[in-house]
Amino acid sequence: MLLRVDSAGSATKKRGIVVRSASELDEFNRILANQKLVELARKVDLVNPKQKEAPTATGSNVFEI
Repeated sequence: MLLRVDSAGSATKKRGIVVRSASELDEFNRILANQKLVELARKVDLVNPKQKEAPTATGSNVFEI
């Protein structure tokens, strides 16, 4: 997984997953399908308030390949 940094070397606030091969994609799918991870994500949602999303310039999601 890559961590994006700015020109000073500080981490930026962008989030995401970088997949570089079919085997990495298979591994992410295996991890994300784990029922315990699903339960954990739901419990995190319960204790953390939802954050307001900033509007995007185009109003659409970005999918980079």
